[in-house]
Amino acid sequence: MNDKRKYQKTVEALLYLCNKDTRLYWVLKMLWRAEQLHLSRYGMPLINDKYIAMSHGPVPSLAYDIAKDARGGDTYSFDNPDPQKVLDAPDNRTLSPKRRADTQRLSESDIECLEEAFKELSPLSFGAIKTLSHTQAYKSAQEDDVIPFDEFVRELENGEQLLELLVES
Repeated sequence: MNDKRKYQKTVEALLYLCNKDTRLYWVLKMLWRAEQLHLSRYGMPLINDKYIAMSHGPVPSLAYDIAKDARGGDTYSFDNPDPQKVLDAPDNRTLSPKRRADTQRLSESDIECLEEAFKELSPLSFGAIKTLSHTQAYKSAQEDDVIPFDEFVRELENGEQLLELLVES
């Protein structure tokens, strides 16, 4: 997936989830969970983000950067769409949509995994999600470092098989 398509898909995935839940921590963890589900079921990532081992669990790097940019950071040169035109981040805990997600940019399998991640994580407390997300893959990385992709995949139910397939392709 090229960088522009990856960026646009990540924005649409954020919008999809933010139309259901505006709590930033939950939305970022839903993306992490949806990525796991998609990889496990379909053998390919949903947003193909790098996951950073931050103090409260894994965080999708590009998605988090988009959320910070929506808050007015202007640190990154994103466009099409500009995060500030489609998302509102009035504080560091909230991410609100300014429009609905363009589901034409998301596949049926993307939506299936985003929905499942939402249903699974939205009722959980901050502490429960933090515990759930502090997996072996998370613990394999130093704080604020990228979680190795092979560790991310390896902890999935079919992780070893997936790693073999990914190496072959």
